[in-house]
Amino acid sequence: MATIARTVRAVAPHVPKIKFPSRNKADFSFKPEAPVLSSVTQTSTSPTASRSSTQGPVIDFSELPLRYQRKLISQEEMEYIERGGPA
Repeated sequence: MATIARTVRAVAPHVPKIKFPSRNKADFSFKPEAPVLSSVTQTSTSPTASRSSTQGPVIDFSELPLRYQRKLISQEEMEYIERGGPA
């Protein structure tokens, strides 16, 4: 009996580590304020000048090495998939 009492005292109560928002309907009435647009006009810039990131070369799927290409499916395997497994 004493061992059970020690075990119960040793086990800490469950404390959740994640807090979920409440699901009350009152919480859904929150409406974010619209952003205030400044009346200052910006000077026109070209779209390429405002883009700071550069894009790398584009590779077509047909140009991929064989180890990265999708393996072809045999006719037997296609029929197996279409029937939904072993019949």
